[in-house]
Amino acid sequence: MISSDYVLELSNVFYSGQVEPGSCMQRLLGSIKTGVILKDVSMTVHSGEVLAVLGSKGSGKKALLDVISRRVQGPTRGQILLNNHPMNLSLFQQRCGYVTHKCDLIPGLTVEQTLYYT
Repeated sequence: MISSDYVLELSNVFYSGQVEPGSCMQRLLGSIKTGVILKDVSMTVHSGEVLAVLGSKGSGKKALLDVISRRVQGPTRGQILLNNHPMNLSLFQQRCGYVTHKCDLIPGLTVEQTLYYT
């Protein structure tokens, strides 16, 4: 289905969600502050390229990676394609990897098993 040469394309991606941490009471009352986190993001990344996502704290770097990896909970709009196929959770898990900065190795598992688990 997908060749070894990959092209990841984002077109007009929007994402709205929680913009600041909420307290337990805010979660219960449903008063967590939400807003637009990503607005009209478009980019193309080819396999073999080195890409850096830079920005100040709160600029949406992690949100961008979470939207691509389908880890977000809020509404998203736009297109995310991998080799002209719509990116879904299954496709991401088969063809991509995403390791957060808080990923710890799990005793008794190999690095590959740990990355698969996370």
